[in-house]
Amino acid sequence: MWKKWLSLVIAFSILAGCGTGDLNNSNDTINSNKDVSEYPTFEATVSKVTDGDTLTISHDGKEEKVRMLLIDTPESVKEGVEPQPWSKEASAFMKEMLPTGSNVMVEPGVSGSEYDRYGRLLAYIYVDGEMLNKTLVEEGYARVAYIYEPNTRHLDELKAAEERAKDEKLRIWSVNGYVTERGFNSEAVKDSSHANDEADGKIKGNKNSKIYHVPGGRNYEAPMKNVIYFDSVKEAEAAGYRAAKE
Repeated sequence: MWKKWLSLVIAFSILAGCGTGDLNNSNDTINSNKDVSEYPTFEATVSKVTDGDTLTISHDGKEEKVRMLLIDTPESVKEGVEPQPWSKEASAFMKEMLPTGSNVMVEPGVSGSEYDRYGRLLAYIYVDGEMLNKTLVEEGYARVAYIYEPNTRHLDELKAAEERAKDEKLRIWSVNGYVTERGFNSEAVKDSSHANDEADGKIKGNKNSKIYHVPGGRNYEAPMKNVIYFDSVKEAEAAGYRAAKE
């Protein structure tokens, strides 16, 4: 009889040991996520960067558009809106940080409020353990905006990053009046050095007359309202503009 009991004890010990190992492995997985955030996250692959605060990810066999929470970058691809100052720089920074095919950790918004009215996933994106939402704000590419409960988990952290960018007058904060509570005021940048840098060497078009002027042309330096810039004559003409008579 005692041999039978001994066999049962040994068998139970082996099973208990296996169970402990599985539990430890599970905890390791959970803790690895906590290294990024204390909130639930999942891994995804970057399919495409749309602009400074929007991207498309692939996970669980599907693609999903993501709108990054609590931030707003200048518009670069919005239909009917001319690219705003620092929008292209923000988009380029995003593409540099999130090459197509790269892996990221995604922290969705609060359960039940993780999608906006356009069906986009609202989320914080982590690259190499750092929150990209915060990095964009800290580097002066984005303002803190669209603050809606209950998706305010990291608001204090982002606000602190914004204050640092303001103090250092980084990018969007380098021109007084450009950042507003409602978005970005491109008019404030017209006479700034950034506007001059953006126009340097580019084709200049008049959105009203649909006429373009090349650098060195007779009227290129003349003051112009409703101006738009092109990288080449081909680009200007493809947009429906014609050359000025010099």
